[in-house]
Amino acid sequence: MATIVNLVAKLSADVSQFRAQMGSVPSILGGVKGALAGLAGSVGFGAIVKGSLDAADAINDLSQRSQLSAEFLSAMEQGVRMAGSSIETFNRGALRLQKNAALAAGGNAKLAEQFKLLGINVQEFAKLSPDEQIRTYVDRLSTLEDQGAKVLNITKLMGGAAAELLPAFNDGAAGLDNMIATAEKSNRILSTDQVAAAAAANDAIDLLNDSFSGLVRNLAINFAPAITAVSNGLSMLVSTVGPVIREFVGAFLQIGTSLGGVAALVGQLARGNFAGARELLNIERGDLAPTTRAGGRGTGGDAAARETAKNTAESLRKQDELIRAVRGGVPAVAQ
Repeated sequence: MATIVNLVAKLSADVSQFRAQMGSVPSILGGVKGALAGLAGSVGFGAIVKGSLDAADAINDLSQRSQLSAEFLSAMEQGVRMAGSSIETFNRGALRLQKNAALAAGGNAKLAEQFKLLGINVQEFAKLSPDEQIRTYVDRLSTLEDQGAKVLNITKLMGGAAAELLPAFNDGAAGLDNMIATAEKSNRILSTDQVAAAAAANDAIDLLNDSFSGLVRNLAINFAPAITAVSNGLSMLVSTVGPVIREFVGAFLQIGTSLGGVAALVGQLARGNFAGARELLNIERGDLAPTTRAGGRGTGGDAAARETAKNTAESLRKQDELIRAVRGGVPAVAQ
């Protein structure tokens, strides 16, 4: 009992010292929180900037593929998106229209028939700039009254996915002008110089990221031997300390089992089973002879009590052996 008391007293002292040392933690965490909040604000703003550069860079890439102007593409982006499509689909359709116009002008009769249906002179159409081709085609397409004819025509000349652009094309050239005006009010129109600058900035950021990741990789490789040595040392430490920890765990289990034996004895007395309690005490003393009544014959209740007491005592005996083994290798707490 004195050992337990000493152990509790030591733990209490350690907890008090820990609380004293932790007293400054709230102020430290407050400073960290403030720093993280500032960093989060910077990161949030940086994400907005990077997102803007990515969007402008994407417009630049699309313009390079289709030769549509950056101004026209950036003006169309908002409108086609609100119509349920995307600027990528719009750009692919414009590129397909250019290709089919060239083929029709070169003698493809089936494609030439689709342009003729809209009243377009394909020879003249093929000479227009990519921006003007889209504007002219959309304006003529809007004159078709049959919706099925519209779908067939746009899928033939701009590709199957271009059918989803029809809601944006329904008002013809006037509808495109409204989309451009809305984009101007929203400050969404980008010039060729702007998207080129964004592309250059994005390339510089990507190069910086690649340089940093390469630096980290090389540092990790250079530190590999030290990391290996530390890992091996920790593994050896764990394998050495592990048996000692298991002995301490066994000691704590012994304490719990001993308390359980006491509880069993108290339980026998509380139920009025004095014979069982007496049997438990006899077994504790090493006397395993059954306790009998005056007639020399034990009752069924006494037999059950003796069996319970015998099992409990055997468990206590084994735990006592474990405790003695542990105490032989680990110094006990001072009494």
